[in-house]
Amino acid sequence: MPKRIDVQRLQQTYLDLLNERQDFEPEWRSISEYILPGRGINYTYKNSRKRRLTTTKVVNPTAKDSLRVLSAMLQGGLTSAARNWFQLEFTEEKPDALNQWLFQAYRTLVKHFASSNLYSSINIFYTEYGGFGTSSMMMLEDPDTIFRFEPMTVGEYAISLNSKNRLNKFFRVLYLTASKMAEKFPKSNLPTAVKEQLDKKTGSTPDGEPYYPVIHCIYPESYIDKPHTSVYFMFEASDQVNTISEPREPLLVGGYYEMPALVGRWDVIGTDTYGLGPGHESLPNVKRLQEMEKSFLQGTHKMIDPPVNVPAKMRGKQDLLPGGVNYYSDPNLTIKTAYDVQLDFAGVSAAIERVENRIEKNFYNDLLLTGQRDPNASPLRTGQVNEQSDERMVQLGPVIQRLQNEVLESMIERGFNMLARAGLMPELPPQLVQQLGSYEIRMISPLAQAQKLLEARSIQSFMGFVGAAAQLNPEALDRLDMDNVIDEYGDISGAPPTIIRSVEDAKVIRDARLQAQQEQQAKQDQLLAESAQNETLEKRATAAEKFSNAGVNLNDQGFSVQ
Repeated sequence: MPKRIDVQRLQQTYLDLLNERQDFEPEWRSISEYILPGRGINYTYKNSRKRRLTTTKVVNPTAKDSLRVLSAMLQGGLTSAARNWFQLEFTEEKPDALNQWLFQAYRTLVKHFASSNLYSSINIFYTEYGGFGTSSMMMLEDPDTIFRFEPMTVGEYAISLNSKNRLNKFFRVLYLTASKMAEKFPKSNLPTAVKEQLDKKTGSTPDGEPYYPVIHCIYPESYIDKPHTSVYFMFEASDQVNTISEPREPLLVGGYYEMPALVGRWDVIGTDTYGLGPGHESLPNVKRLQEMEKSFLQGTHKMIDPPVNVPAKMRGKQDLLPGGVNYYSDPNLTIKTAYDVQLDFAGVSAAIERVENRIEKNFYNDLLLTGQRDPNASPLRTGQVNEQSDERMVQLGPVIQRLQNEVLESMIERGFNMLARAGLMPELPPQLVQQLGSYEIRMISPLAQAQKLLEARSIQSFMGFVGAAAQLNPEALDRLDMDNVIDEYGDISGAPPTIIRSVEDAKVIRDARLQAQQEQQAKQDQLLAESAQNETLEKRATAAEKFSNAGVNLNDQGFSVQ
């Protein structure tokens, strides 16, 4: 029997986490205003139903465009739906039948990832990941696709970490109408105000119903056989609209076998709970760029349509439109510009471009676009540029490693377990169940492989050296263990294990080849021996015939033909 849930304690925990989050909110608000308009919730309990995707503070959208390139690069380079981006392998040597079963389990997992909304949701995840430095999405169960992902925007959730710096508690706010609450929660658990709203269905929103903030919390306490407890409850706050002040019970209590919330942090300072990302780093340049762009536009407007001084007698009679004609009799009554504006277009444009380049570099666009900047480059030069770009991808190593540890591996492990619990994994023969062990997740995406690029190139360089040395002394090849070379390079390049034979299988093939070669050599030796014997017999027969014709008896001379 699950123990009683103390909603007051959960609410206080949530308030404490919100208080801890306050230090990060001002920068999130600035990033939302200057880089990601429409994203982020600045007022936790007041959900505006209309998102403003434009803002007067953004004149030059370089930062937003650069972030879009970064999120596309992360999705294509880490979790592309078009290629394999992870593998499952046993941590110990297993029979081929078990390895084949794990490979089929992997293919089942990949198929269900593709049929879910993962790849559309994770692009939103990467956008907030690069912009706010912290991003989150829920991995929930779905009766049709097994997996259902719900990306969230910053400000919707509050988190805490355990002593190992792993996600411990997760709170998020949902804005639900009374009708949606009736669909999601037992009606008997709904507060009186929500029940009354269901009866009258009137309100200020377009569909006639107000929205209520519902808190969903997940924390590490057992619920029946599940290690994580899940609780939905109404938040009590007398100064907020549409909240409930009556004594409350949970709207819904449940549990999870794994933490369903996936939270990624780009970079972390010390023991901070929330991360910092390229959006934080680029923010000063983004603000500077907006001021420069505004000044440039103002200067351009003043040059095209400068302020003028008009004599008082011409008030209301001046025509400043193109082609306008102004009549006057007094030569002193002329319209003159108030001051001359001399704008250095080239200089100002170059200064703006320098700031734009810095922003693109803040978002790592130079790593992706380096090989495309020179359309006239020769194939050799393009290859050199791409090689340099690949080497610079190593700069993303810490970010990629953190993302893999905090998000991708947890998502894969939860997906594997969810499919197993649903009975969708390949059937495993009973005699192999006892031999099952732990498996490990290996990332083989282009960005993950780029982190091993230098190691792969060192192997290629060494192989080239040994090949050159073998030209001088073939004995140099005796020092090269090709089996280990293939295993190491296959591991670095992320080659599927199904295309690489084990050393034992290779030995069987080599022994069979050696035996076939020996048998072939024996046949050739036998044929040579028979040929030599036939040649000897033929020579002796020819000699016997020759001497016989001459009247000489070879037997009398001690010769015989065998």
